[in-house]
Amino acid sequence: MAIKGFQPVENVIDDIRRLAQEVGLNEVTDEDITELLESHGQPLSNEDVEELATQLCIKEEEEREEELPLREIKTRDLQRILSDIEKLTDELCEIDHDWERSATAKRSVMASMRPYHEILKERKKERRNHDSPHYMPSLKKHDDPQPGTSSEN
Repeated sequence: MAIKGFQPVENVIDDIRRLAQEVGLNEVTDEDITELLESHGQPLSNEDVEELATQLCIKEEEEREEELPLREIKTRDLQRILSDIEKLTDELCEIDHDWERSATAKRSVMASMRPYHEILKERKKERRNHDSPHYMPSLKKHDDPQPGTSSEN
């Protein structure tokens, strides 16, 4: 018997069995499918509700992160900021009477800036490659004879 707007349960079971077989789950029985369908009619436990809420929060957070426009750091801004950070940590080392503390702080700050230094290094490398005539693709083949040293007339 079917409810208006819904397929009969037998048709749903047949569809699920067919789909299971298509994906290689040949051992799925009608009883397995019926048990699965009946489990969806049971009320959710508190743990199930908490798990669903957690999954929903994670999904919403991921969607929000996807919506944020990514801004590219301009090379000149990156150079300026890294230079300023180095100057400030140098200044800290100069004014702090505890050399070990200031040196440790500077190493820590500079280590945390390593990913930005890598970005800058990669950009400089790309720019060198782009500006170098050795890396420019040949746009035209030269089939014309080139002047030589022979004295043919």
